[in-house]
Amino acid sequence: MTELVLPSEALSGSFVLSPADDDKNQAEQTKFAATIVAYGLIVGNLGLLLPTNTASMVVEGKVPFCELPNTPVWLQGMVNINGNILPVFNLGAMLGITETESSELKMVMIGHGEDALAVTVANLPVRVRLNSTHQLIGKPPLPAALQPFAKGCYKTERLWVDWDVQEFFSSSGAHV
Repeated sequence: MTELVLPSEALSGSFVLSPADDDKNQAEQTKFAATIVAYGLIVGNLGLLLPTNTASMVVEGKVPFCELPNTPVWLQGMVNINGNILPVFNLGAMLGITETESSELKMVMIGHGEDALAVTVANLPVRVRLNSTHQLIGKPPLPAALQPFAKGCYKTERLWVDWDVQEFFSSSGAHV
């Protein structure tokens, strides 16, 4: 049983944690320090983490975009967002994952300036809290288009992929 200490003694003295308490405290601090809080896009049953150092913005409402003839199905067209003309990509089509009809898709702008682009997804981005216990060793089976750009994977209620967004969209298969 833990012995109670008078408040006057507690304020004037110093405490020594037992080795077990110290180990537990260090483990909690390590877990807390390794926690990643990010936003992610859900495409089918797969989660794609948005880079924490890159600006992203949900584009509210139905935004008209200009379709481009003779382009792949995953390149939906071009859109003007805040005066920037951006390509619009359908992530589900790029990854070979069937989602929702295009009229129900939401648009998310990723990046800024020349590097900005827009993606359409079925769901709004969600906030994700991950730590080292969620991290997977190696890569599980991923869509072929995503596999080379997966930097790491995490497993919670779904699979979350930390992906290289810029390289994914500038690769030969998705280059505008």
